[in-house]
Amino acid sequence: MFIEYCDGGALDSIIVDLGKGLTEKQIAYVARQMMDGLLYLHRNRVIHRDLKAGNVLLTLQGDVKLADFGVSAKLKEDNQKRDTFIGTPYWMAPEVVACETFRDEPYDAKVDVWSLGVTMIEFAQMEPPFHEMTPMRVLLKIQKSDPPRLDHPARWSKDFNDFLKLCLVKDPNKRPNVEELLKHPFVRHAVDKKPVLDLLAEFKAEIINEEEMDLDEEVRIDHSFQVFNRLFTFTIQPFLRRLNLTQTNFHTFRRNFSGHCLHFVSTHATVAAR
Repeated sequence: MFIEYCDGGALDSIIVDLGKGLTEKQIAYVARQMMDGLLYLHRNRVIHRDLKAGNVLLTLQGDVKLADFGVSAKLKEDNQKRDTFIGTPYWMAPEVVACETFRDEPYDAKVDVWSLGVTMIEFAQMEPPFHEMTPMRVLLKIQKSDPPRLDHPARWSKDFNDFLKLCLVKDPNKRPNVEELLKHPFVRHAVDKKPVLDLLAEFKAEIINEEEMDLDEEVRIDHSFQVFNRLFTFTIQPFLRRLNLTQTNFHTFRRNFSGHCLHFVSTHATVAAR
């Protein structure tokens, strides 16, 4: 067993830091890579059960890795099913939600297909469907409502909309498995890393820019504090000496003065940086 370091980070963090969702080509490539991983898992009788953007990691070489197998399930037989209510509500398949009430309706690996569809909407829109609702309300919504869709389907290709529609079929018996979905035109030829490498380059540039801004702020604070320190030494200190303050009172005044100056400089440097 070994632990691989994914230096590109988790996709949910990348999306939040950039302040925008992924492009369609980026979604197609990431989805294809996720499905290759899921196909391997399912063929080895493993259900992930917690797919979401936070559990999809990137390397700086543009490879996609599935993470967090803390709630995954290992099946002993090919046709075995599970009846455990587990996962993250917003990404849960209807049959996982239902098994909390009806233990006689277990589920199989197709729950990962539903979560894949929800995750792709998250990639596109930065949030999963029903994100504004509480987890308990979402569980009811998943069971009672029609399958989620993109907020503005006309902005996306027909292939993307169709692929999501197949992933988000409520009846698991009618929902295709990963192997079948890999033949879909939306992901079939999505093997070019360039869209994701471009994403990583943009993300890295954003991080470098933030670090430079932080460094600039530190330099401004340091310079300003030196100015205040000289002001105290050459202007205020001689005046205080003439007042014949005790050594204790003098140092107390200087400490308080320094504290107020540091607070003033830090506050105004932050405002200036904005």
